Amino acid sequence: MKIEVIRPEPPERPGLSAARTPGQETPVKKSLIAAVSLAASAAVLVPSTAHAATTYANCTAMHKAYKYGVAKSSAAASYQVRHGHHRPTVSSKVYYANTKSDRDHDGTACEA
Repeated sequence: MKIEVIRPEPPERPGLSAARTPGQETPVKKSLIAAVSLAASAAVLVPSTAHAATTYANCTAMHKAYKYGVAKSSAAASYQVRHGHHRPTVSSKVYYANTKSDRDHDGTACEA
């Protein structure tokens, strides 16, 4: 007489199936793939903030974009206000690209 031991199969848990076809993925793997894809697409769509500052040919051209000129710092902008001018836009990148337009060397290019 031969005794055969019958062991019950463990209950199957979601996402942990032993028999998978090659194209079948677990929910965790799908989530990981979705997160990586989203991160990669976001990295491609983010615009770069390191733009080159525009160099203007003269103050007339600069005044079309910056009505009251461009100051290199907020202190230079305050100096213009104290001396009777309008407050210029503060942008050190644009100012340093157009230092030739700061004839009186007060830290503001093309003050109006």
